[in-house]
Amino acid sequence: MALSYIPAAADRLQHPQLGMEKKMSSKHIEYFRREHARLEAEIDREARQRRPDEVLIARLKKLKLAVKDQIATWSNDTGGSRVA
Repeated sequence: MALSYIPAAADRLQHPQLGMEKKMSSKHIEYFRREHARLEAEIDREARQRRPDEVLIARLKKLKLAVKDQIATWSNDTGGSRVA
């Protein structure tokens, strides 16, 4: 089984197709950050209700955590370090 070549960061910047992949990753990260903020706002809004739905809040928190994990994954792939 042969090892495949994984281009270094400098190679990625010189290769146009890999540069496009980096731009798409950046768009993905921004989408996930917006989604994380939206979920946080929805959790806060539900928590302020007179009778908050605790099951809904738990589901939203799980989704928010999954989104945070996606941000971390995409950030690691693109060399970023900021997580929501």
